[in-house]
Amino acid sequence: SINAPIQYSYTLVDGEKYLSSLALLPSWLFSPREGQQTAISLRFQSKDFLQPALTDSENRDATEFAGGVSWFWIIAEQKGYLNAKYEYNHEAARGNNWSYAGHRAGVNALYPVGDRWKFQAGIEAYQQSFDNVNTVFLEKRQDRTMTYNAEARYDLSETIDVLLQCVSIATDSSVTVYEFSKYTIGIGVNARF
Repeated sequence: SINAPIQYSYTLVDGEKYLSSLALLPSWLFSPREGQQTAISLRFQSKDFLQPALTDSENRDATEFAGGVSWFWIIAEQKGYLNAKYEYNHEAARGNNWSYAGHRAGVNALYPVGDRWKFQAGIEAYQQSFDNVNTVFLEKRQDRTMTYNAEARYDLSETIDVLLQCVSIATDSSVTVYEFSKYTIGIGVNARF
């Protein structure tokens, strides 16, 4: 199948306008052989940050191009999968401090246990290499982000699931002010219509 959705989003942070973005997301999903699926995707996105930048170099308004491939191996009688993915993106920002190229790779697995339980786990690495020397910190920024996730899902019915999710994210940066780590636990209910 071929899809080309258009997506618009408007983001508020603490009740204040933050970001407006428009994206075109074409993708091609096909089965190279039985029990496998491959998705090839592109992303063209325009980002308009709605608060004025402190300096021209800090202007994050940008256009982004991304392309990636994702491969699924269907397992467990078509109730689970193994997934590997890779994406390259380049964000051309108006401000010198925010243009970068990125490489994202990850693996993920979903496996059913019994009729009602599903367990999912994954890891993703994201490397960002910024194009220019940062005008504030006077060095070229490199970020490395690792994301780990695990989820347990219980099917209450054919259309309603209860889930517990744990996510750990850590970013190491050549500019220490951009380093961070966080760990979140979420409990939720998903309904499908």
